[in-house]
Parts: sequence; structure tokens; C-alpha cells
Amino acid sequence: MNPAFQASAMLLSFSLLGCAAAPGEKHTAVQPHEQVPVELLREQLPGTYSNLAQANAAGSDSAVTDLRIRQVKTASETVFLFASEDRRTADETYDVYWLKTNPGSKQAQLHFARLGPDELALPTQEVIRVAWQRVHPGCTITMNRIEGRISGLSNPETCVFEDSLQGRTSLVRRLDIDIEAGTMVIQNRVEDAAGRVSRDSGSLELLKHRVFTGWASVRVQAGNPTDGPGEWQLSTVFDIRDDGRIHHLRTQDNTSMGFGLQLSKLYRVEGERASTRFTVINMESGMPQAYSWYPSATDTLNMNLDWFQANLELRQPVENQDP
Repeated sequence: MNPAFQASAMLLSFSLLGCAAAPGEKHTAVQPHEQVPVELLREQLPGTYSNLAQANAAGSDSAVTDLRIRQVKTASETVFLFASEDRRTADETYDVYWLKTNPGSKQAQLHFARLGPDELALPTQEVIRVAWQRVHPGCTITMNRIEGRISGLSNPETCVFEDSLQGRTSLVRRLDIDIEAGTMVIQNRVEDAAGRVSRDSGSLELLKHRVFTGWASVRVQAGNPTDGPGEWQLSTVFDIRDDGRIHHLRTQDNTSMGFGLQLSKLYRVEGERASTRFTVINMESGMPQAYSWYPSATDTLNMNLDWFQANLELRQPVENQDP
């Protein structure tokens, strides 16, 4: 596996979520205004994320990690499947996460286990059963609400585990996670029993993406023997996510229109919230032909040029559950 991807994948795997509480582990009761209901995380977690904005700000050589969180259908538990992918290498990693309520404190807690390479092909209930047996005692992450953020931190005194999939023993996990306004910031550090750092993935900032549905039209250039001046080619209706991937525009008969569209949620100004860049790409040269910036919360995106028109409307995809 690509080393850069290993770092990103392991960060995702050891970050968002912890593991089952150790027998006898004590939980400190929190004040009601600090509690994070399970229902809130159940609503906020599912979706598609990436660190595209962070990677773009850092430079073109920075790796982009995509993460898709989907709720798995079960009879009584709240279980999520986390699928992470390195955009450069297409290497994938899958993890299972349980969202539970602590019986004493009533706080939402996250529990984690990684899936082996072939385990995803098992029936859903078997995947959950096998993964639960791999949960590491003492690594529960209890989520608190702090000044509008949802935040959780592992306890390095109890989060000591063996990573059977990696063949390592006596590792200590130090993890911090913050969720706020469609952003997850994860900081992860793993040490061996002697206190030597075996993995420090720094900070990974994941922005939640949205899906738009729309159309585009390109004016046919005068002089074309088959089309008169001023005629327009209309694309098929398409879906596009604001994750920086390029959608190749095609006509109703699947003919290339020579252009693509790209929606990217990026930091236009350092220190400010991300904005959405709407770009028209020349598919032959790969170069941008035109672009516009919109606030990231904008639900309708339009581009009206003398040679190009497009309209995109926000769509809420049903992507939080397995089919």
C-alpha cells in the first residue's frame, strides 16, 4: 500500500472512533448541556467527506483522502460503515463503527474495528459480528458538546491495544476529534509501550460534500458544416458532487461536448470558511475556461456566458444507508 495512503487511512481508522469500554471502566457524568445525544450523531455523521480543501491549500502534491460514511441496516444497533479511499492510488480501507449510549452517563460513545481485506464480502450481520470481536477494550471515545462543537478525546491510560491486522502489540492511541458545521478535524498519534511515536498523522480536516443536479449548454461555433451559427448543444441531466471531481458533459445522444464541470469546496481565503468554486474545464487541454465562486451554503449555482450556460440545484442524496 502507498505509504502516504497508509498514514491517511490509519488516521481515519484510529480516529473517529474508539472501541468498547473496558470492564469496570469509570465514566464521569457530564452536565445535561454538554451531552451529545446519539440521535444528533446519527443525523450528522452519514455523508461523503474529503480533505480536498486542506490538500489544495497545502500544495498540488498533497494526497486527497475521500471518506464515505453510511449507516448499515441492523435490527437494533446503530452501525456505520466507513469507506476511505486515497484518490491518487484508489487504495481503499473499510471500518465498522458502533454508536452507543453509555448506560451511566447517557453520553454518546463511538466504538471501532477495522475490516480485513475479504471480510466486506460477508453477509452484513456476519461482518458486524466478526468486527465487534476485534474491538479494543479501553478505547471508547465519549463525545461532548463544547461551544457548539462535538468533541471527543481518547484516554491514553486505558487505550492500550494490539493491532492484529498490522501485527503490532502494546500500542497507545491518543486521539482528538472535533465535528462542527460540516467539518471533521481529526488529530491522531500512536505510541509504542516505551513512549516512542510509531505514527503521528498530524491533523486531517475533512469537509462534508453536497450533491447537485443540473444541466449545461454549449454554443456551437459558427462555420461548423452541420450546425448553423448560434445553435446550442444541450447536455443530459446529471448529478455532480462538490468534491473536485470533473463531470464530462455529454449530449442527449452521448456525444462529448468537449467540456467538463468541476465543483470544488476550497479555502478561497486563508482562515475563512470554505467556498464553492464552479469551474468549466476544456476536456482536450484539461485547462479551466471559466470559473465562479459561491458561498458554500448556496443551493443554486448558475453560470451564464455568451458561449456557455449551466444551472445546478442542490439535491439531498439518500446515501446514509446501505441498500
